[in-house]
Amino acid sequence: QKKASMKNVARPRPPPPTPCVATCNSC
Repeated sequence: QKKASMKNVARPRPPPPTPCVATCNSC
């Protein structure tokens, strides 16, 4: 499970919810 989480982090995943909120505010 831990290895899978690390692989997910290394993969180009969408930005966390924190930056998403900032983008929404900018919009």
